[in-house]
Amino acid sequence: MKQINSTNLVSEAKVFAENKYAEFTTLFRIPFKETPYEEVYGNRKYVWQDLLGSWSEVCILALNMRMDSCVSMLFRNKDNVLIANECQVVFRKSNGQIHAFNHPSFNAMERMVKYLQAANWEAVKCEIQGVRQLLKALYWIPEDMRKDHGGFGFGQLISCLEEFTLVDCNNHITDK
Repeated sequence: MKQINSTNLVSEAKVFAENKYAEFTTLFRIPFKETPYEEVYGNRKYVWQDLLGSWSEVCILALNMRMDSCVSMLFRNKDNVLIANECQVVFRKSNGQIHAFNHPSFNAMERMVKYLQAANWEAVKCEIQGVRQLLKALYWIPEDMRKDHGGFGFGQLISCLEEFTLVDCNNHITDK
């Protein structure tokens, strides 16, 4: 069954009775469109520095919470260490799972906190390792900390940080 309507939406449903499932597909098109920057953002320039600046307090808190959690988990399991070396401490948790405290990751979180505290976006660029650890830390923050900050949404923060992991932070360009 295909249906094309005034919204340029094409939907298709297939039933595979033998295999006992149905498959649904929706296809739609969005034509290319250019809108002047000022009409979209007004006088505000959207640059990653503004976004990080608006969210830095939450990011610092998230990283500190994660570092505390990592150290606490390691402390609780200090008697269950399986491997300890210059890179990591691997231990067995009480539920039987194997977990690791990674020294380079912890150090990256510490450096990212210092980077965010300094707020010197132009002189010093962030490290990708720190961005990756920040993304992991933000995953665990409570819902009430995800409210907009400085006009930027949580989704914008995550998208910006994800972009940092795809390109070299030193060459990241988001402003016009």
